[in-house]
Amino acid sequence: MRCEDAAEFVSALYDGETIPRAAAEHVSLCQACQSQLKEYIEMGVELRRVASLDAESEVKDRTWEKQPGTIRRWWQKGWETMRIPRMAFVLLLTMVVAISSGLTLIGVRAHEHGTVAILKIAPPDEETVMNIMPCPLSTEDKNYSDCDNSGVMRSGSFSYKIKLLSRDGNRIRLGIRAAFVNRANSTETVAQKLQGATEREYWFEPGETLKIDVDGLGPVAVTGEWQDHMPYFPRMDVEHNLEPGPNELRMISPILLRGDRVVFDAKGGAATSSVPNAAFWVNVPGDGVYVLSMSPMPDSVQAHAADNRVTFEIGGRSYQFVTGAPITRAEKVWILHRAGAKFPMNGVFGSGSSDGLLPLLQANK
Repeated sequence: MRCEDAAEFVSALYDGETIPRAAAEHVSLCQACQSQLKEYIEMGVELRRVASLDAESEVKDRTWEKQPGTIRRWWQKGWETMRIPRMAFVLLLTMVVAISSGLTLIGVRAHEHGTVAILKIAPPDEETVMNIMPCPLSTEDKNYSDCDNSGVMRSGSFSYKIKLLSRDGNRIRLGIRAAFVNRANSTETVAQKLQGATEREYWFEPGETLKIDVDGLGPVAVTGEWQDHMPYFPRMDVEHNLEPGPNELRMISPILLRGDRVVFDAKGGAATSSVPNAAFWVNVPGDGVYVLSMSPMPDSVQAHAADNRVTFEIGGRSYQFVTGAPITRAEKVWILHRAGAKFPMNGVFGSGSSDGLLPLLQANK
């Protein structure tokens, strides 16, 4: 008898079964088969030892009822011809299940109890013209202990500032200031109104929804989730996909070049818009406001978009927007430059709809 023929009988011998005489004689004389039997014994002992350490309670005796049918026959055949010792196989399978269960539990806990809360701010649907960028708050990094943003609504402008004040278990205490300015009957900017707004404190648990009443706008919903790390582009909700949608404009870490000179650099910043007539604006101190739009605007020039670049000319000078990822699926976009203008919003760049941005820009020539 050859070793490969005796292999399954070595396994059966370890399991305590009686094997054919020829196989028994071969094993008694074959050093290789004896070595294999010894390995099975050592492996079984080690698996039982590890299983004993992990066992939380005594395994109860169970009675297995035989079920007739063809399904049992193929399983029985596989069991009878198994070349791995049955006891070792059962213990190994038990350990795999236990480890898998532990990993699943760890994954759930990590999702529920991270160190970074990613908040999403949603004004009333009937007022929303642009998506408000997410607000990342870190319980460990003080550089991300607060955030602020602004958005263009149908009837005006909305702005907020959120501070992470403390944490208690899975809850966080937030200090929130929010303001809304109706462009039809207000002479102050939303930034000015936000500065004078009262900060209110709220307890919030990611996974739930917090409603905040904003004067003149209505209820604003705050939702969020825990993450175990700060996203690379924390202010951009790209859902792990850097490819723009069909009508989406994305500006990730944008740089504006005039010739070979850097005019504007938003390193690490990001803005996106997928509303009709999506647009992106840049407020360059001493140079004015640049608006990049998916649709033509009065006094705008046509630009060419390809991959992560938008090229255009203004006054005979060449310009480029260069970003860290594809900008849009469209090949043609439009650029408007308002020299000396200031955009009445927080920050130096943002996104929205040209329908909402242009009236604000027109009012602040």
